[in-house]
Amino acid sequence: MNQGSRYLLRVYYPALTTDEGVKDLLRFISDAGIDEVLLFTASFDADQGLQTTNVLKKRAAWLRTIIPKVREAGASVAINMLCTLGYGNASVHAKDFPFQFQVNEYGQVSKASPCPLDPSFQEYVAAIYRIMALMPFSSSLSVWDCKSLSSFRASGGASSGTIM
Repeated sequence: MNQGSRYLLRVYYPALTTDEGVKDLLRFISDAGIDEVLLFTASFDADQGLQTTNVLKKRAAWLRTIIPKVREAGASVAINMLCTLGYGNASVHAKDFPFQFQVNEYGQVSKASPCPLDPSFQEYVAAIYRIMALMPFSSSLSVWDCKSLSSFRASGGASSGTIM
């Protein structure tokens, strides 16, 4: 562990889908003196941010095998639920989800940001957090939620978000 500062490494799920990827992560934790690893459940660069509950169950099962290894390597672990509301207008497979996606003032439907008022979306959020609640929690595991705080825009949906 580092004196006076902490190093947080953000790791997106697609980087950990192979044993070699996990080995690389564990080696890097040790070599770089990483204090905490933030495991994302998805990646907007490599796959869609919103995942179905079936996909998240499979990913959670794999992450449960990785968490003890990360701890053994000397880092604490956090999980980031990427992402409940989505960033920008990164396309997801809307047909895979039962909820309404956001509609802007021009009637354009977002391809990535669900409507938080839709009861089906609220049920989805409860379900994905139940899945993550099965993680091997300890005093060193936290769950983050990545939320987009801006609205879908007519210009194509570029938006920014904050991590809370």
